[in-house]
Amino acid sequence: MTTELGEGIRAQRERKGLSLRAVASSVGISASMLSQVETGKLHPSVSTLYEIASYLDVSVDALMGLGSVPEYSSRRNEPSLNVAVMRSGMGSRVKRAHGVIWESLAAQPDWNVESTLVTYEPGGGASAGRKLTRHNGIESGYILAGEITLYLGFEQTVLRPGDSFSFDATGPHLFVNETDREAKGIWFVAGARETGGLTLTGGSTKADQNRKDPLRVLRTGE
Repeated sequence: MTTELGEGIRAQRERKGLSLRAVASSVGISASMLSQVETGKLHPSVSTLYEIASYLDVSVDALMGLGSVPEYSSRRNEPSLNVAVMRSGMGSRVKRAHGVIWESLAAQPDWNVESTLVTYEPGGGASAGRKLTRHNGIESGYILAGEITLYLGFEQTVLRPGDSFSFDATGPHLFVNETDREAKGIWFVAGARETGGLTLTGGSTKADQNRKDPLRVLRTGE
């Protein structure tokens, strides 16, 4: 699926008449790196992927070819309500680096919300050096199975089935499955394509330090 992602990026870039060098420069990577992403030879990081999507003004789902099938009301003489429905088995499945799998969920293409079923294989999510990432938007989710550890800044929170979470994704963060069992959850990212670009991984800023209650976690039965 890395090839499909690269093809999606290239198609959107060419559709907008943008050169490879111009896009690469705008998102803070080399033209060579972007070329490798477009040819499927390199997995972009989450922050880089969101940065590219933001610059191209398209959703990450669209870049990966993750679409849903809209179904409309068939009742006559009534307004048609646009309902996005994805039937079982219709979603695309993208296996990323470091043991993380993304599966598309139904979504409205004009809404700035990414919805994904995410699977973390045992040890999944732990990149070299456990590099934290950051991007625009609010990231929320619900844990279906297994156990996932969320690193947010200097804090870590263990999430288990039935737990839900929400945090400002401009803060540095990382999800890791530190167990020997598969973990699975539903993720929502709202506002990732807001104007102003994305904040790449780096040290904490004054705004990070002043941010109150960056993470909200609801526990099952608590």
